[in-house]
Amino acid sequence: MPIEITLERRKIVLDGNTAALAKGATSRDFLRKQFEHAIALQPSLYTDAGLLQVQTASLNFLITRYSEQLVRNALQEVEFFLSRKRPFYSEPGYAPLYYFSHQVSHASSKASRHTINKSALAAVGEGTAALLLQQLLHARILSRPIHDYPDLVGLGAPTGRQIVNSKLYLTEVKATCMRSVGAMKQTLAEEVFRLAAYTAAAQDLEPSVSMVGLLIGIVVHRIDRFHALLTEVTL
Repeated sequence: MPIEITLERRKIVLDGNTAALAKGATSRDFLRKQFEHAIALQPSLYTDAGLLQVQTASLNFLITRYSEQLVRNALQEVEFFLSRKRPFYSEPGYAPLYYFSHQVSHASSKASRHTINKSALAAVGEGTAALLLQQLLHARILSRPIHDYPDLVGLGAPTGRQIVNSKLYLTEVKATCMRSVGAMKQTLAEEVFRLAAYTAAAQDLEPSVSMVGLLIGIVVHRIDRFHALLTEVTL
């Protein structure tokens, strides 16, 4: 079964001032506000980047290869959750009790709502991010740090494995299900300063390589329809 991924991209360029603000923002809230204000002045709106299709079997391979946690049948776990998107009732013969679905949002029902398998959702997000690195950015994945930051490191080298004069994609991934694209954009906006600080520090340590911070947000609408938001942070 093909999965269709809608793509949106934006780029944020850090100059010396914004890079310094990003590094300081990790420990000073007022510097974070200055950084966010400086970024807001840039024309950094998301733009349509087309569609990408992938077969379920291919995505399952990438999930197994690049997810941080070992999750069996991650896509099936997400599909099962989505199948419960409407309230359901007990079977005939049982007490006529009503069980809230995960769509119910009022406070009185929070304890009764279903929640998705977070490990499965994260695995789907990481596998999709690996796909985007390879298919969209033509990068080769060098590393998948475990219990560390960022989630993936990819190499965009013009001549095979050459690292000097190439791009190193420092990739962090966020994934959600049954939420709006706007909500994911807000989540990424709150996370971008951390990735910007990391990218600026990495660039200082290795000037011969162009460091690119890549923040990817994956929104799962249906099991065959995703939305991907890519924020590229460059210096």
